Order: sequence, then C-alpha cells, then structure tokens
Amino acid sequence: MTQTLTLPNGWTEGPIPVDLVGVGGTGSEVLDGLVRMHHGLVGLGHRGLQVRVFDGDTVSASNIGRQRFGPRDVGQNKAVTLVTRYNLFFGLDWEGVPTMAEPETLDSWRTPTIPLVVTCVDRASFRVALADYWRDTGNHFGGRGTRLWLDMGNGQHRGQVVLGHLLGTNGFGVPEPAPTLPNIVDLYPEMRGQPDDDAPSCSMAEALAFQDLWVNKYASMGLSLIWNLIRDGSIDTHGMFFDSKAGSMQPLPINPATWAMFGYAPQDRDAEDALQ
Repeated sequence: MTQTLTLPNGWTEGPIPVDLVGVGGTGSEVLDGLVRMHHGLVGLGHRGLQVRVFDGDTVSASNIGRQRFGPRDVGQNKAVTLVTRYNLFFGLDWEGVPTMAEPETLDSWRTPTIPLVVTCVDRASFRVALADYWRDTGNHFGGRGTRLWLDMGNGQHRGQVVLGHLLGTNGFGVPEPAPTLPNIVDLYPEMRGQPDDDAPSCSMAEALAFQDLWVNKYASMGLSLIWNLIRDGSIDTHGMFFDSKAGSMQPLPINPATWAMFGYAPQDRDAEDALQ
C-alpha cells in the first residue's frame, strides 16, 4: 500500500537549511534549481532556503559548457565561484565552502529547523560514510536523530533520485517519522565496497563519452520532490528513475512492496541498528 510523507516540522515557514554536496555536472544544475525554488517560495510568502555548498574541486576546461562555468572560471573553486555568482545576481547570502564535505561537517547546523542534505557526488564511499555516521551519531543535532537526504546519481544517460531518511539513534526519545523512507544506501547496499569513479575528464569530448549532455538536467528534476512536499504538505513518491536517451522518467512510490523489489524491508534497518 502506498503511503505518504508529510512536511517536516519547521518547514512550513523556513528558512529551510540545505547542504548541497558537489556542484559538478548534476550539482551545478541543482544549485540553479535551489535558487529558483527559493525565489518561488519567497513569492508565496515563505522564508525560502538557506544553502551551504560544499566542493573542493577547481574548474577545468572540460567543465565549460557541460557544467555552469565559463572560461574565466578555470582554476577557481567550484563552490565559491557559483555561490558568489548567485549571491551577487540574486542578493542572497548563501555560503560556498571550498572543501569536500565530510559527514560530520553536515551535522553543524544550529537551527530549530531540521536541515535537508542533497548529495550530487560520484563517490559511493561518501554515501556509505554519511549513512553510517548518521546512524551512529545523528542524534547529536538538538536531540533530532532524523533528517531528509536527497541523493542524485547517474551514469552515461540513466540514473536515479532517492529521497530517504538519515536516521540517528534517537537517544533523546524523539519519535521516528511515519513512514521512515529508505535512503540510497538502504536500497543499494551493494555500493558498500564499490570503488569510487570520480576521475576528472581531460576534454569536453571525453566527458560526454561518460555522461550525456542532458543527463544532469534529468537528475536535477529530483528537486520537484522537495517542491511538491513544501507546496502540497505531503508526497507519495520519494524518488525517480530516468533515461535521458529514451526521454523517460519513472516514479519510486512510498510503498514497502516496491522497496521489497530492491531486497529491502523496513525492519532490515532496525535489525542492523540493533547489531551496532
């Protein structure tokens, strides 16, 4: 039976804290979408978003055109370059952090509103480390052991978006949300031990051999899940699968029967936590 996820406490008015990890091909598209979402929310009387962007990479010539960078950006840090540009253009005060994010750095918000984590990275190891860190220590944030995690990943022309929960130990007795959404690591446990594949491309042609020009735009459509959650107050899908070559998108419903097709059952995570 399909279930629904309701709007987290504190998201009604905002500002909603957002950590965006990675502003390469997908992340730069996502950052542009977050800016548009912010202004859309403000236009509706909401306080919008407050965003931190993490990326330790510098712009290379192969990034021009496929990512949101120009020739004069080459050699500059990606996060600082894009955030500075959007801050100046739209009058924002978002933060660009010129380092690679670590799980503990995403646990540093001190705000009554529970933050959203958005990851646009190639490294499977980071996703696994983030999921494990939050399971073990996530209740440090004001007693809240849970926050939403939107992960976007893609290959040459196919990919997926999964909105799930980062669950802590809830040592302060804070109740879990209903339903608890499996995250990307829950649905794809095989990424544990999977080698990272984030080697830089030397040219635009080489980059396009690995990723279609439009696949990152498809991945960024995952932000529609957050927009619909805020606008409508609830959603009954928590992800999507896309193919930029075929021009197709398929939803991931909030449904234990669908999760079972991945080999995941809600009690699986409970049993894993009990073994820690």
